[in-house]
Amino acid sequence: MVHSAGGLGHGLGSLYTAERNRTPLVVLAGQQTRALLTGEPYLMARRATEFPQPYVKFAVEPARPEDVPLAIAQAFRMARQAPAGPVFVSIPEDDWDRPAPPVPLQADPSHAVVPEESLRRLAGVLTGARHPALVLGSGVSEAARAHAVALAEALDADVLVAPLTARAVFPEDHCLFAGFLQPAADRLHKALSPHDVVAVIGAPVFTLHVDAGSTLVPEATRLVHITDSPGDAAGAITGESLLGDPGDALKRLTDLCALAIGEPRPKRPKRPQPRTPPALPMAENGAPLSPEAALAVVAARLPDDAVVLEEAPTHRNAMHAHLPIRAGQRFHVAASGSLGWAMPAAVGMALAEPERTVVCLVGDGSSLYSIQSLWTAAQRGTRTVFVVLNNGGYSAMKAFGRRLGVPEAPGLDLPGIDLTALAAGFGVTARRVTTGDDLDTELARAFNADRPVLLDVTVGPAAGELY
Repeated sequence: MVHSAGGLGHGLGSLYTAERNRTPLVVLAGQQTRALLTGEPYLMARRATEFPQPYVKFAVEPARPEDVPLAIAQAFRMARQAPAGPVFVSIPEDDWDRPAPPVPLQADPSHAVVPEESLRRLAGVLTGARHPALVLGSGVSEAARAHAVALAEALDADVLVAPLTARAVFPEDHCLFAGFLQPAADRLHKALSPHDVVAVIGAPVFTLHVDAGSTLVPEATRLVHITDSPGDAAGAITGESLLGDPGDALKRLTDLCALAIGEPRPKRPKRPQPRTPPALPMAENGAPLSPEAALAVVAARLPDDAVVLEEAPTHRNAMHAHLPIRAGQRFHVAASGSLGWAMPAAVGMALAEPERTVVCLVGDGSSLYSIQSLWTAAQRGTRTVFVVLNNGGYSAMKAFGRRLGVPEAPGLDLPGIDLTALAAGFGVTARRVTTGDDLDTELARAFNADRPVLLDVTVGPAAGELY
């Protein structure tokens, strides 16, 4: 619920993230009293339904006060309809005081499913492949992860995560997990080259961030795409797209492939060994803790049922390498790249699931976009652990500056900010950490606390570039 144009304007970054993450979000915005709308009254939203476009599925300001309940009911159904996403209803202030007829409850529209014949054909292609791969995206829900594991094991297929996927879709400590695809054409081409058949499930084909001047998919690789988004199906740059619920498709494909595998099939490559993080270099005396070492400490202490939210783009590769999300754990990130999402999202997650430990991994720069989330965490007493990887600046922007030939762009350093003092001002216990041993001790304490805790972890530069 936001206030008119000003409140919506403050939230547009998060609305953009909700659209990219396909979050079923209903935004109710206030509007000035109807009697004043013919002029330019204070706090009026001019052309209210156009303001959030194009990042909402549905936007309405009801023509009559008695239409407001129906508009809200339609908004909730529209938000949950596949592909899920945010919707917007603008409501004049005095409409709340007017009588309206009751709105009967209606069931959500059923999700489309991939036709049986199409799945049978795909099962035949996958089971006949020499070296198949599954590429999984955010459309693979937490409930569908078990089906993804079962299908990968039935096929002995490598599993890759689609570029910029917003959630954990496969256990990263599983022996068939093969890593994360990068949003650059040349990297995608190289990663897909070993595979003769690739099934992309629950993701676009493909989300890119860097123009690398290369074809995405090798000519010899056959690609099949399953998505519940008509837009992603129509926009796929190659392959055959099948429209339907990804979780349902995974479950049915597993059953069909198990039947087909009962027949003779080509010999498959040897299964890879379980994925283990690379060894960490030892820090020299006086050197700051590396982000890789810090994340390895977090991984060792992370509870088996933890929910991890991340907004530290500089350290994403280090997280992928040193903090694998295991079975039973969850992971969420903003698919939009817009900053300011993770801290309030972590507080909301902790409110929704108070029995789980919620960990927010955030950069020092990212934390400044929504630091006031700490106040809500303190007021509501959420079990949220904020781990700030503090390298003293916007290092992701510095990296892109180097790529673009602007290595010394101003305004990207953040010296002298005392995040522990800021947290204390909002009522959150906070500690500064500079060594791996101290981080381990403070994490153990924080994970056993029944209140929010912020750890300001001083780290050195990340190893390598983001892409």
